Amino acid sequence: MKFGVIGAGGIAQTRHLPILTTLTDVVALAARDHDRLERTARQYNIEHRYSNYRELLESGEVDAVAICTPADSHVEIALAALDRGIHVFIEKPLALNLDDCDRLIARAEHASCKAMVGFNMRWHPHVKAAREMIQRKKLGELKSIRTVFTSGIRHRRNVREWRRRRVLGGGGLVELAVHQFDLWRFLLGSEVEEISVISRSSEWDDETLVISARMTNGVLVSSVIAQGSIDSYEVEIFGTADRVQLSCYRSRGLYSSAGAPSGKVMQAMKQWGQAFRLKRAGGPYLASYRNEWRHFVDCIERDIPVQSTLDDGRRALQVVLAGAVSASRGETVKIADAPSELLPVAINATRERVPAQ
Repeated sequence: MKFGVIGAGGIAQTRHLPILTTLTDVVALAARDHDRLERTARQYNIEHRYSNYRELLESGEVDAVAICTPADSHVEIALAALDRGIHVFIEKPLALNLDDCDRLIARAEHASCKAMVGFNMRWHPHVKAAREMIQRKKLGELKSIRTVFTSGIRHRRNVREWRRRRVLGGGGLVELAVHQFDLWRFLLGSEVEEISVISRSSEWDDETLVISARMTNGVLVSSVIAQGSIDSYEVEIFGTADRVQLSCYRSRGLYSSAGAPSGKVMQAMKQWGQAFRLKRAGGPYLASYRNEWRHFVDCIERDIPVQSTLDDGRRALQVVLAGAVSASRGETVKIADAPSELLPVAINATRERVPAQ
């Protein structure tokens, strides 16, 4: 199989290309920024370079593409790829409105190609272990899940404008919280029923958020999102029998209140061995991308269903849309009542939140 990558931003350069180039043959790269295109192509020894994604798709050189562009172009590119019989991997969020999601889902249903959304946390080693504990009832009856996802991206230089604006696919709600919404669904096997969001914006939309929600199975969930902090990814799951904590950037980052069963030395050694292997491989967070890509390539080669579907992307986006309404109105919103498009951040001259009209 030959792969192409569309987009040469940070996610492509630091997450996807380092892994994809070791798993398959990356032969083409497309990006509008010429300097970044050339620099990235040289770094990863990619032969064919295009300033326009359509030229890459029409070249006949690739069997599959990774779409790593801003979210407002995801569906347009994916539709064009499917029309040419090319498999598509689409970074989250799937789109910025439900109508675009529905158009893409309808088209993919009649395609022979695979289409997958990049929710990498589904393949994170600690998350997979925690999900197995939940499914095996190791934690007892689940009561609540709490996540913390913070980023220092605001402090970096030359941050693109789209990352600052909710309606362009940036800001904490769209860029970061969408991961949490899919993570809740994945861990619990349940849908988000209603959501409440408190948001604070500066020159960045939704720079800091406190989110609480209720799942359809009754479990209460919450998340703290901050873009102007440090890089941190924590998950805490509370059950009647145990509590498990996940530190997703640490190799040895899965802890339960009960700890390892007393006297089971072999189990403790196994845990340390896994942590050592993860650290040598770049840590568990990078492993989530590696496992994600292995899954997608395997699905194409063996013609089996993907485990992060376009419908999963749509459902996570619908929670984002309801969250935007909640942040603006200051009230709890049912996911079923979410609008089809993003509600923009309504602000006055001092960047204070005001109710949307």
